[in-house]
Amino acid sequence: MHPNFNSIIPELRSMANSENVAGMARFGIVGRQVLGITMVQLRALARKIGRDSVAAEKLWRTGFFEARLLAVFVAEPSKVTQRQANSWAKDFECWADCDGACIHLFRKTPFAHDLADSWSHNRRELLKRAGFTMMATLAVHDKKAGNEAFRPYL
Repeated sequence: MHPNFNSIIPELRSMANSENVAGMARFGIVGRQVLGITMVQLRALARKIGRDSVAAEKLWRTGFFEARLLAVFVAEPSKVTQRQANSWAKDFECWADCDGACIHLFRKTPFAHDLADSWSHNRRELLKRAGFTMMATLAVHDKKAGNEAFRPYL
């Protein structure tokens, strides 16, 4: 785990911007704990932390929107389990955390197509969205998959 993990949340809090929170809400980026941190700031912090699955799990559990996005950036796709992906997906609060997790992390897992299929059949709005986001993302990024991997989606 990142040696200074305990400093990450205070650092995120120090970057909070209430004007950004209001602007994000106008675009449907909402949640119980949104700090208003820009993607540029989050990506810079992710580079500083590096890949760290233990830190990612702890960041996700904080419930902060930006900490969860940071978790997506620092998690190691090869260490993500299907159980973990399903657990995190149940926590989605808006389109932005849903799409961010699918595009930046879950599509890189070896079970990405399974997630796309199972989530697309879910009745919960954001889980269903996650399924279709996975399908679209995999269609663009999974260059190794043949047409047969995508036929079930139709």
